[in-house]
Amino acid sequence: MADAEAWWKAPWNRVFAKNNSPLDRNNDRIESQPISGSQPRTAMAVHTPTYAGEAEHTSAETSVTDLAFHPYRQSILSTAPEKGYLSETPQNDPISRFIVFSDAGKLVYASGDSSEAVYAHASVLQALVAVFAYDNNDELQSICMEDELGRNAKVTLLSRTPLYVAYISSYDQPTEQIQAQLSRVYFAIVSLMSKVRLQQLFEQKPNFDLRAVLTPMQDYLDGVVASMGTSMSISLAALPVYPLDASLRANIMQTVMPSQDTQDPQRLRDVLYVSVLRHNQLVCLAHPKRHTPHQEDLALLFDMVRFGGTNASETDVWVPMCLPHAAPHGFVFVYASRLHPGADGAMLLIVMGDRDGLERAKAWRAQIQPACNDGCLRVLQEMPQREHVDALGITGLRHYAVVSQKYSQYTTVDSPYPSSVDTDRLFRLYSHSLASLQGEKYFEKAQGVMDKAHDARIAMAGPCRLQHYRTDHEAILAWRLSGYWLFVAVSPPWLSKAAIATAANKVAAYVRRKEKYLFAIAHSF
Repeated sequence: MADAEAWWKAPWNRVFAKNNSPLDRNNDRIESQPISGSQPRTAMAVHTPTYAGEAEHTSAETSVTDLAFHPYRQSILSTAPEKGYLSETPQNDPISRFIVFSDAGKLVYASGDSSEAVYAHASVLQALVAVFAYDNNDELQSICMEDELGRNAKVTLLSRTPLYVAYISSYDQPTEQIQAQLSRVYFAIVSLMSKVRLQQLFEQKPNFDLRAVLTPMQDYLDGVVASMGTSMSISLAALPVYPLDASLRANIMQTVMPSQDTQDPQRLRDVLYVSVLRHNQLVCLAHPKRHTPHQEDLALLFDMVRFGGTNASETDVWVPMCLPHAAPHGFVFVYASRLHPGADGAMLLIVMGDRDGLERAKAWRAQIQPACNDGCLRVLQEMPQREHVDALGITGLRHYAVVSQKYSQYTTVDSPYPSSVDTDRLFRLYSHSLASLQGEKYFEKAQGVMDKAHDARIAMAGPCRLQHYRTDHEAILAWRLSGYWLFVAVSPPWLSKAAIATAANKVAAYVRRKEKYLFAIAHSF
């Protein structure tokens, strides 16, 4: 009860109601402390940034020749934040929790330990949402607060009546990424019962206890939340793909698809997806010609396979699932089977609409077994989990990640850090970089230096093409290419701009040359 009282008495510093309010624009600015150490470093350089209404220069997409510091955009890492702002490196006991509650204030889901205080948190948040909606006829979006231990945190809410999803965090994250995380948690709940069924339950009984219904799939929901902190899928808004030779990838796809010579014309009836996964990464994907896969649906499918009881299983699994975009009003049925024994074995994934299709899926799987023992699937099983960055032979390169905007996929190499804390810090830098490349609005205080015209220009600043950070551990370069987002980490961090530009150019050339190796082109049937 003490925790609940502390929550209620915590000073709510600011309430943001609308995206166009001055306070909200200020909150959208990334304010953070240096990554480590007490002395800040110069952290960002922008080369010919693109603003709203300005034409892009195609020459910058060919190579990086100069990293010039832009006078209107100072470092997001070089200025210590004021009290009340969040930090990229929060306190030793950081706050990070998802809470889902209903219109009636009943707790539906909470990540981490579900203590009594969590129930009080849900009730207080529901009361604040209701009061704000009654007084202002608007939706409460976020609150900045300070808890009883003096830890700064931000509460961000997503309203999807009859449910509300809240994220309480002391991490500094881009607004788009937080909204994507909230949506992922909401869609994970919808995937278990469909949105229509969810609304019917609460229409019939507004104080319905949905938590009891979701308890059997608690591991799945916890896994979805955990994966958002350990994977770059949310940070980069893309699916992880397994790098593989294009010819081998095509052979695998041909092998797992049923042969036209031996199957009847209805062999692919009601089939939505056929896919192969390796180390929770996409190897190949096939879908109907008239259907375009949605990245959110595929991410939930992969999470269901990974956390819904199939990750360590060597037996066949058949589970119903609602896909929020492909099948929002009903269910599809997911068949998952290990192609090789062990938790690291490649997995076959078949999604169909036939509730009685289990036997057909098992027969499908049996036809693939010869290739698992001696064939292309055997070759896939013997390949390493990820390639190492040293394979590129680029001086100073520690890590890279590249996102294909066309395929909504990303590929990367092994993390250069043994510590999960350092890896998470690197991913957060990538997410901040992506926000600026996509054009998240920045807003900086004038501090008596810039006039109102300059402040207005900063507030309307459009997407950057290039962004450069220096930390105590590495130098980060984010680059918006034609069709790609490229993130490069080099070390030592004091490398010259010319050396960083050279490394980035080499990685960009490698990506263009190896596009079919790095990304999986979906097949249609």
